Amino acid sequence: MAAENKVKFICSDNLNAPQLTNSFGVMISVLDAALVNGVTLPAIASATIDGANVLLNFGVNHNLKLFQVLRLSVFVPTALNGNFRIVGIPSTTTIAIELPAGVTSITTVGTAIIAPLGYEKTYSGTNKGAYRNANTSAEHRPFLRVDNSLDPVYSSTYAKYAKVGVLRTMTSIDDLTGEQIPFDSSAPSKNWAGSGSGTSAYNGWARWYYARSSNPYAGSADSSAPPEGSRPWMIVGDENAFYLITTTVPNELRKILYGFGVYDNYLETAVIPYFLASTLLYATVGTSVDFSGGSPQNNLPLTYGPSQSGILIFNNVGKSTQDVALPQHGIYTTGRTNTYANAFVVRPYVLLSSSYLVGAAPYIRYIDKQRTDAAFSGISFENTMYAIDTVMVIGGSDGRIAFNLGRLQ
Repeated sequence: MAAENKVKFICSDNLNAPQLTNSFGVMISVLDAALVNGVTLPAIASATIDGANVLLNFGVNHNLKLFQVLRLSVFVPTALNGNFRIVGIPSTTTIAIELPAGVTSITTVGTAIIAPLGYEKTYSGTNKGAYRNANTSAEHRPFLRVDNSLDPVYSSTYAKYAKVGVLRTMTSIDDLTGEQIPFDSSAPSKNWAGSGSGTSAYNGWARWYYARSSNPYAGSADSSAPPEGSRPWMIVGDENAFYLITTTVPNELRKILYGFGVYDNYLETAVIPYFLASTLLYATVGTSVDFSGGSPQNNLPLTYGPSQSGILIFNNVGKSTQDVALPQHGIYTTGRTNTYANAFVVRPYVLLSSSYLVGAAPYIRYIDKQRTDAAFSGISFENTMYAIDTVMVIGGSDGRIAFNLGRLQ
């Protein structure tokens, strides 16, 4: 059995990956690459069979990570075309994939990209995009709308974030009439249209931050100018759900976890199992905010504490539009604490809302062991593959978070 390759990840370390800099529009470039298009790799210098594997030599430093997924094209034999998990990295110029059954020789060396997660960009505008599952037969295909444009009430020197929301229906990039989260019936455009002026302006509600003048554990106002430089990021998931892990200042291990998609529904009653993990903040541009503070709530999804870790879920348990879900286990030290004696132990993020266990966030795993893995690491344990990244946990420490990539064999 070949290694499973449905759940994928792409990161800022990858060669030719777009970067999150102190600019507007860069979030769209990252999402286009990771979700829709993939990331182009250098030409493959050689492809050779080595036992049960194929060795792909790029002739230059490939910057690939263990257990990333490549999409190969125009190879002969054609059994080498498609998605393949990286199962070994013998050198900085060479990676190993599993040899497909029946392949005994390689007559034409093709091309490779880092495979995207499987979304379509259904609608677009200047520094805007609406993304959803590209599989038209999928049961659930919510839209993720991302607005990373410069709002007229905002300044290009301020903090940078994308305004994000989940919509059930859309007919164009600026069609905001469908059911959505977040939503305030008394102010329908609250999440999307800025108001006011100067440091008294409001701009957005559900936000994916990537540039502030401070890290999330320290207070700063959006009106404070962020430092220049690229922020580390990773996107991991599949066509149903994904997570974005990034930070607000360069070279920072204490990352924020954002996400979107369809959660694993535990309820017998009919619900719309969509979630949005964001910094949920509605405040003036001049307000100094420490994300780790208890108010406003739901700033650091899943990883920090009960006042900060909420995620929005759609139309849940009799709620008219939205509700907030928290991790059921109530522990916020992933990758920092040796809770159990096991060599390696992880658990799912089961979601609790309105006294109901509503479901589980897919792929993401809390780590009950102290870990020091580097960002964007691939590890295996008991024949299961994981991607591990750094994340901010309660107390402002750098923890580790894991994502289940599937079975190795």
